[in-house]
Amino acid sequence: MGNQNTLPGYMYGQQPLTSPISIKAEPIIRLCYILAGLVPLTLIMRDFLAAKRHDANTVARMHAVWFKAVTLTAVL
Repeated sequence: MGNQNTLPGYMYGQQPLTSPISIKAEPIIRLCYILAGLVPLTLIMRDFLAAKRHDANTVARMHAVWFKAVTLTAVL
């Protein structure tokens, strides 16, 4: 059957793992740039939510939920 290193490559119809595979990584985007992009969105979103004529407590809760979701998505 062959070497264990070449077996997965043959099983899936690809080149054996012993041959070099050229994969280029994406450049690293620093977290400070991601967070800097979130600040304007976060500041604008509160006004957008308040424009729908909700009370201040509802706007604050919606903004907190939106901020958590967007921040978590951007960081991950």
